[in-house]
Amino acid sequence: MARPSSPPLIAIFLLSPFALILAKHIDRFAKLIGLTLLLVFAIGLSYAALMVHALELDPSTRMQAWNLILGHLAEGGVIHDRPETYIASPKGLTDILMLYLLRLLWFFSPYAQGFSSTHLFVNAFQFSLIASGIFLLARNFQKLLPLHRALTVLSLACVLGTALFHSGILIDYDWRYRAPTITPLVVIAVIGFSSYLSNRSDQAAPCSAQDGVFHSDKKHKDWHAFQIPSDDDEFVQKSIATRCRFREAYLSVHAA
Repeated sequence: MARPSSPPLIAIFLLSPFALILAKHIDRFAKLIGLTLLLVFAIGLSYAALMVHALELDPSTRMQAWNLILGHLAEGGVIHDRPETYIASPKGLTDILMLYLLRLLWFFSPYAQGFSSTHLFVNAFQFSLIASGIFLLARNFQKLLPLHRALTVLSLACVLGTALFHSGILIDYDWRYRAPTITPLVVIAVIGFSSYLSNRSDQAAPCSAQDGVFHSDKKHKDWHAFQIPSDDDEFVQKSIATRCRFREAYLSVHAA
């Protein structure tokens, strides 16, 4: 039923130009998350409303695929063939929304009954790394380069698109169709760690600035001159300001 996982990825590819345009206007992580949650809620509400009406149809008038989807829904299925995850049969729109929310959360779960200790350890390690990268990205989102913001938006769209697709249809017993989300999640985590290290590097290498140019100081040979393009980009301006503050502190210590 859930094969292949390509529909959400194809949709994201077709909509990627709009995602790139959107990324230019998102300067805060909270804004990105807010828009994402709003989109998820709108899609979930629309799909749940469709399922409410579909459940009322005569099974003989529905296609076989719909019967499988609705049968799994009617029995409160969360993860296919894992009865321990099932809930009571949904009775209305609210129950169906809650079921889809549970599916969405379980889609990212690193734990499942029956997984070996090695499997659980690898999952926990991977989950911790990705979660740490996302946390660092959230803290440094305003300092991201435009390219990194665009990659973040596209990667997040791929992850959520795949998760919503399978949550609405069927999540496999072994989460095999979660595989397409691993690479985008790694991209997001790498951007998060990169932004953190870049921020630390900026703080560790202060400079002075004048008209967009960093100058060396003859008295302190360890300050290297290099050109920063004149640009209105907020990231560049903050980088200049940060380097200036640290250089002033450095010179004041040596002057003393």
